[in-house]
Amino acid sequence: MDANSFYCSAETVFRPDLEGKAIVALSNNDGCIVSRSAAAKAMGIPMAAPWHQVREGARRKGWEVKAFEHVAEKATAMLANSWLEDLIPRYRNVSLMDDVVRIEQLIRSRSEELKNEMVEVSLPFEVTPDEMAEWADHVAGDSRQEGLQRLAIKCLQRPDQLAQEVLQLKVDAPLNAMIPMAIVTADGFTDATIRSVDNDLEGRTYQMAANHLGIDEVFVHAAFQRIEEKHGLTVDDLVAVIMESPFVEKEQEHLIRIGIEAWKAGDAIKAIHVLVPQVEAAFRGVLAASGASVRRPHPKVSGSKVIGFGDVLSQLLFKEGALKDVGFHLRALYTDPRALNLRNKLAHGLAHGATLNMGTANLVVHSLLLVTLLVKQSG
Repeated sequence: MDANSFYCSAETVFRPDLEGKAIVALSNNDGCIVSRSAAAKAMGIPMAAPWHQVREGARRKGWEVKAFEHVAEKATAMLANSWLEDLIPRYRNVSLMDDVVRIEQLIRSRSEELKNEMVEVSLPFEVTPDEMAEWADHVAGDSRQEGLQRLAIKCLQRPDQLAQEVLQLKVDAPLNAMIPMAIVTADGFTDATIRSVDNDLEGRTYQMAANHLGIDEVFVHAAFQRIEEKHGLTVDDLVAVIMESPFVEKEQEHLIRIGIEAWKAGDAIKAIHVLVPQVEAAFRGVLAASGASVRRPHPKVSGSKVIGFGDVLSQLLFKEGALKDVGFHLRALYTDPRALNLRNKLAHGLAHGATLNMGTANLVVHSLLLVTLLVKQSG
């Protein structure tokens, strides 16, 4: 079938108000004009012209620039925001920054509606009190030092084991293994997309780690409680163990003490905000001790700056060899948007109250055990 000015004609099916007006359609990738209505041709608009060459003239004439937005207006918020997000890079590619801002505002305006469309799905995970008590007693061991070291090791997320669980998902729940997932922020934007098991085993593994971390919050709490009951575990005791690490600077002791005191007192928000930067600094110390550079030139002033946690954990030291599991665990907890991404959410003011609870605080304190015990043991 041949159709006259097809893309422009198709647009008038959705927008009858454009009938008879000058319309052009742009290509997806390079923003060039690929279709012109008769009125647009009569105005002398050339075929294949890059939009940025005719944009200003079009704006002066009051032209409207939209890309399938009228369909999004009639769709559910979840579907609409998915379409609208796809427009942002297209507008950005052709330098339509005003339209980028406009689309971002449209997405935010529908974020509450999107939340209401979501349905919480949960799967029960049952452990009897006796089973939990037996596990915690085993972890606590025969001494405080042994208990803390076992806790650090037991609740470590191991990528190879998690990947095997993900692959088993193909057998147990094949439909779930094929359906892609999107991690959506509170204001309606997609932080990360996780594809099928076959196409994105790494993304699925990080997502599985996030699920395990949510469960391990309870186990870490039970283990800390049992260690305290059997061997005693005061603020001074825990700070002393942490400060034994060669990777923790003496200057950090004051803030670590404040954070541990808040954790012991049940003040999760204070503990998390104080201790997460100390975890980052300690693992930056691990990287520096390996002989790697932990600074880079500052892009705006004469000088240098330390690298962030994401850059620290992206180094080979934390992706291969003895510290592979530690690096994966920390990325899943702190820096990867496909998992909990705690550090980045804190740094950008995106962590909400439901995340900043004692379960998360337990995981942060557990991170300090990794740097003081597991990393030290690994050399």
